[in-house]
Amino acid sequence: MKKFSALVIGFILAVSICFFAGCEANDPTPSTTQPTDDTPVTVIEGLYKYTEVSGGYSIGLCKGMSFSKKLSLPSQFRGKEVVEIAEEGFKDATALFTLEIPNTVILIGAKAFSGCVNLYRVVLGESLAAIAPDAFSGCHKLLEIYNLSKLSLLPGSEGLGSVAANALNIYNNDDGQSKINYDNDFVFYTDEDTVFLIAYVGNDEKIVLPTSNQQYVIFDYAFSYCSMTSITLPDEIPYIGEGTFYSCKKLLGINIPDGVASIGAKVFYNCSALKQVTLPDSILTIGSAAFQNCIALENIELPDKLIIIEDNTFNGCTALSQVAFPSFLLVIDEKAFCNCTSLLDLELPECVIGIKREAFSYCSGLKSIIIYNNVTKIEYHVFYGCMNLAKIKYQGTMDEWSNIEINNRVDNIRAFNIVCTDGTIQRIPNMPQGDSQ
Repeated sequence: MKKFSALVIGFILAVSICFFAGCEANDPTPSTTQPTDDTPVTVIEGLYKYTEVSGGYSIGLCKGMSFSKKLSLPSQFRGKEVVEIAEEGFKDATALFTLEIPNTVILIGAKAFSGCVNLYRVVLGESLAAIAPDAFSGCHKLLEIYNLSKLSLLPGSEGLGSVAANALNIYNNDDGQSKINYDNDFVFYTDEDTVFLIAYVGNDEKIVLPTSNQQYVIFDYAFSYCSMTSITLPDEIPYIGEGTFYSCKKLLGINIPDGVASIGAKVFYNCSALKQVTLPDSILTIGSAAFQNCIALENIELPDKLIIIEDNTFNGCTALSQVAFPSFLLVIDEKAFCNCTSLLDLELPECVIGIKREAFSYCSGLKSIIIYNNVTKIEYHVFYGCMNLAKIKYQGTMDEWSNIEINNRVDNIRAFNIVCTDGTIQRIPNMPQGDSQ
């Protein structure tokens, strides 16, 4: 009996120790990471995470924290200088527009500000001696730099972390006359005779762009990650830059005004709520991946002067069921309609001469497609994963079909018929090797 009692007491003690140890381990209160032999002290305070390094602290942004669109980083913490910007410390901080790095900072770590797509102005402090690779990669509209350090920066240079890769103006003192000006919540940059709209710093859901006596251009990624539901563009805009509405996930619809000649790559990339787009016939080019992952887009009428549908233009537009092609379209580039699972029946324009690799791959709902006899080349895996494609209606003879340059991996993974004007070719394709998605 005594032995049994001792076992019971021992069991209770063990459970109690485990319980209290578990509570302590899950206590969210501590903000300081106690060092081991290899782990430096890390402290979270306010917006920032500080880590002890040689000579002081490194600094990074606490993930998920909201902050002002303008950051002036602290030079000291707990009596020590902030001497480094942590590796990936501010990576993908898309709400960051302007930045001032203090004079105490010696090093900016690798990818420290990578993906800060809205950053348009930065001040580099006096003590800065090194910028690690890719520190500012993806900062597409970082146009203005105040360089108070002794580092040599040249506009367009990819060195020193790509900080000056997109710069139009670099000042070597803090007295330089900025070319950035503001019209309410709109940010403009004037470069000689050209005016660029580079950012919107407001929070309105419905945006109306300002009209001006002087024509301006919408710069790359100008409205990326904005939360507007609608935007009205002025008539005098000549073109719309790359990624202008990148990941504007609440944008429902947009009318591009007549007169716009081109829209850049990824202009509506990942606009997951976008359902309505009006494109004028003045548009001559649409950049690659322009509508990629616009999962709510159901139909599109392409401008009649468009001759190439670039790669990945509608990749991942899973709701897209109707496409009005331009009459003089010549080429459908690779993966242009990949993963458009709601497409059922298509008729390509008569002028099309080339269909590039994986152009309609994984269009699992596609049942039939009409191709005209001007096509001279069909690349591999064009219909890969089109499980319901029963027939290709070819507007030419069987001999003409046999003369098309067709890669031997053009087929989907099941048999289909090619219905020509003088007969039907039944294809039983070989199983494609590998997955090219």
